[in-house]
This record gives sequence, C-alpha cells and structure tokens, in this order.
Amino acid sequence: MTELSHRYNKGKPQLSYLLDIPYAARQVSAVFEFGSKKYARHNWKLGLHHNALVDSLMRHLLDHHNGHDCDAESGLPNLAHAAWNALVLLEQSQRKDLDDRHKPDTEDAHEVTSDGVLRWSDGFGPEVASPEEDHY
Repeated sequence: MTELSHRYNKGKPQLSYLLDIPYAARQVSAVFEFGSKKYARHNWKLGLHHNALVDSLMRHLLDHHNGHDCDAESGLPNLAHAAWNALVLLEQSQRKDLDDRHKPDTEDAHEVTSDGVLRWSDGFGPEVASPEEDHY
C-alpha cells in the first residue's frame, strides 16, 4: 500500500459538511446570483444593518409559513432568501458599525431577580417576570 502524505487538519473546521446540503447550497447561491444581478455581485459587503437583515429574514420566513414557497420577485424559495439573510447576518456579525440592535443600558434594567431574570423598564421589551409569578 502506498503511504499517503501527511495532513495536519486536527481542530480545523470540516467545511465539507456544507457539501452534505447540495439543494440548500444551490438555492442560497441562486439568491446570491439574483442579488448580484439586481444590485452588484459584492454589494452586500458594503454592509447591511442588523435590523434590515432580520426584517428581510422574518418577511421571508412569514411568507413561507403562510404557504408561499417561492418569493414573488425572484421565484426562488423563501427559505433560501431567509437562509441568505441569516448567513449574511452571521458574516457581518463582527462589524460593530452595522449592529443597530437595541442595547439596554444598565439603567434600563428595572431589576435582576434572585434567579437572574431581568425585568426591563425601558419600554423596548416585555416585562419579564420571575417563573413563580402568575403572568397570564
């Protein structure tokens, strides 16, 4: 038997897992291609705010959930559009200049209960009660 060359890949990501989802990869690639024709190939790399990506992701998920398998404009699966938004959101998550999520200040927190649950007083989120409280 012929001896194989050595590879030092221990601890490195096994990107070949992405080859296990060929249909999804093709559909998300088609969304990239659709966007490149509509805007420009690398337009998304200029930056998209976090909330804009989440809004688009949610619209496509809701459309899919409501029985619209394909996007009306592109004809591609709404789930592929949702996946594209999630992937770009993940890719851009390191760009703090694009992160426009609400970030509560410590003064926004009304209190932290003994079991670590935050109660918000800033009006942006629900009042979160401790599990013992009846909130129905």
